[in-house]
Amino acid sequence: GAFAALAAARILTRAGQDPMTSLRRSLDLDPRYPAALFALEHEAVYQAQAQAIRDERARVAQGLAALLQGHPGCQVFPSEANMLLVRVPDAAQAFDHLKRRGILIKNLSAQHPLLSQCLRITVGTPDENQALLTALAELWAPAPGV
Repeated sequence: GAFAALAAARILTRAGQDPMTSLRRSLDLDPRYPAALFALEHEAVYQAQAQAIRDERARVAQGLAALLQGHPGCQVFPSEANMLLVRVPDAAQAFDHLKRRGILIKNLSAQHPLLSQCLRITVGTPDENQALLTALAELWAPAPGV
């Protein structure tokens, strides 16, 4: 099965062969893994998609951090996923504000005391991410004259 293929790939890699070539050869021995073979054959596409998500995650995290400046206790937590955990001034208010604009996020405040006022925001397309940042800028904009 899969463990045997990975073990074979590890052995072939130690023998000096390229790891991806080794894994591909191991999986070629077992026709039950066409999805894995497809993924290996399209690795460059997946790498480009992953980089685009990382770039958008960084852009959204920076945008959120800028919007939260001046809000004590608020922060964007470090993430390596396609989601961001963000502590905001009022999670319920932010959730409702975004929902009215058709932007769905997850309010985690009730999940655990450590997640008080936290939202989970999934990184989307550049347009979706910009709509999120624009909507939150409306919500957190300073009052006129402040």
